[in-house]
Amino acid sequence: MNCPQCKYLLFGLSEPRCPECGRPFEATDFAFPPGGVHFLCPHCRQPYFGNDEFGLPRPRVFQCIKCGRHVAAASMIVHPVRQGVAGESLRYGNVWEHREQVGMRRAFLESAREIALRPKEFFRLAYGTDRGGAISFGIGCGYLAALALNLEMSLLSVMIAGGGVPHPLSYFRPGVFFLIFVLVPILAIVSIYSYAVLIQLALELVGVHHAEFDETIQTVAYAGAVWPAMIVPFVGLPWMVAVVCVGLEQFHGISRRKALAAAILPIFIFIGLSITTGVYLMM
Repeated sequence: MNCPQCKYLLFGLSEPRCPECGRPFEATDFAFPPGGVHFLCPHCRQPYFGNDEFGLPRPRVFQCIKCGRHVAAASMIVHPVRQGVAGESLRYGNVWEHREQVGMRRAFLESAREIALRPKEFFRLAYGTDRGGAISFGIGCGYLAALALNLEMSLLSVMIAGGGVPHPLSYFRPGVFFLIFVLVPILAIVSIYSYAVLIQLALELVGVHHAEFDETIQTVAYAGAVWPAMIVPFVGLPWMVAVVCVGLEQFHGISRRKALAAAILPIFIFIGLSITTGVYLMM
């Protein structure tokens, strides 16, 4: 169990930060051989064995049988129970988190493809500590979605040519692009945080009480990779929910059923509020 950055040995540390290079880590960033390590409650040092395919405790958040406090597996102290036990890193960082080495353009395109087609692998590799980077990725996806919507509206105006329908070229005026440039970051950030807050509330409702808000924000922001598909809502919306569901599973270590409930409930709330508002305005 070595720091991915400087290779410092991380066994037995109560502070989840490498003392050599300062890089934060979590116990769930590593895989261990079955029965090879004890996971110690950070409050009372009660030991537990891992019980999933990676040798980690599951559920990821539970109540300690000794002190009664809620414990997140990610924050537990890892202690080897026999000589020669090693922890294999599960998180090498996704391609977007390595954008400085890979290059912004390549990292963005590869990340969008991975999230859309193989989200489980993308989120499994993520360090989960780059909230600002995830939001900037979401904003970039927001620009693509806005341009896709603009193109769709232009094509529709060609197909429905007639009185009262804007000219197709009106969607490509400089003023329109200026509005896109200004409004997309604001709308993207508001959307990301709003959805993330609602997901946190939904997680509480389904019994997940210690999910990290930062990781929920990153999940929603990375799901922006499929926002351009939202121009066809019955395709884009289920696709986005599926990506969010996978991200919640990987980041929070929860079951698919709970992740799906947390991803869908906010959508139902939004649809319900929209219908209620529409009915009220028509009365």
